[in-house]
Amino acid sequence: MFLSTGFSISRAKCITAALLFLFNAPAFSYAKTHEIIVENTVPEALAAFVADKTAQNYHQTTALASNDVYYNLDGSIAAYVFSYWLDNKKKPLAISAVKVDEVKQNKALFTSLTPQNSSLEERESALSLLRQAENALRRRDETVTIIISASFQSEPVLDRFFGIPHHLYKQPLYFGSSVASAALLKRQVLMLSVNELYFFAPSVSAKTNSNKTVAPSINNASSIHSVNTGLAADISALQLRSSGQQMQSAVTDDASAIHSHWKMYKAIFDKKVAAK
Repeated sequence: MFLSTGFSISRAKCITAALLFLFNAPAFSYAKTHEIIVENTVPEALAAFVADKTAQNYHQTTALASNDVYYNLDGSIAAYVFSYWLDNKKKPLAISAVKVDEVKQNKALFTSLTPQNSSLEERESALSLLRQAENALRRRDETVTIIISASFQSEPVLDRFFGIPHHLYKQPLYFGSSVASAALLKRQVLMLSVNELYFFAPSVSAKTNSNKTVAPSINNASSIHSVNTGLAADISALQLRSSGQQMQSAVTDDASAIHSHWKMYKAIFDKKVAAK
């Protein structure tokens, strides 16, 4: 995703402690509470601190547009997702129903054109219109999204790209939601990697669970669809793949190790909190 947006993940690694000290940490207060929190999971306040610093250092903004989480198969948090307004002016984030319809219409036009019924110029023009409509829907020129790992063992900044998170604008495209507010879109997102995301809807029993602090496991999902394509996915196949990835990780990684960048951020964050 970095390559597609012109960013390089290596640039995120170059943030130094000296640069971070130039800024005062803002107060972190988010309405959402995300569970299950497991041992070695990055706290949301620390993740917000890293996201804010990244947005501030690279884009001169701390105006939060939205924040959300992506989950692992077991319901634990895989990553925190923060979006910021590039003009640094905080305002509500809405998904435009008009722009959703425009994308749908342009996509239908593009897919209807073939070499047999259209010219190359017509197909290129239709594709250009579709891309323009998609960029407008995802607020490509207005926002930046930063994905922060929920694991101390991995790189803090997993991805950074212009536009709002893919799941926010893809959900109304796939599921026909007429809800305008991004905050009211309820489907949760499973993350196998930053490039492989899946919508999943909790089962009825999970929705009525009295324990509101526990995120529903993918085992209880009533459906699962690719965020990239909108197509239904096989839960069992995803579980097998995830198990294989976890086994490989256990062989190659030290489960107690903390990434050096997390050590840096945590030291600065703890010092800020202690000073309050």
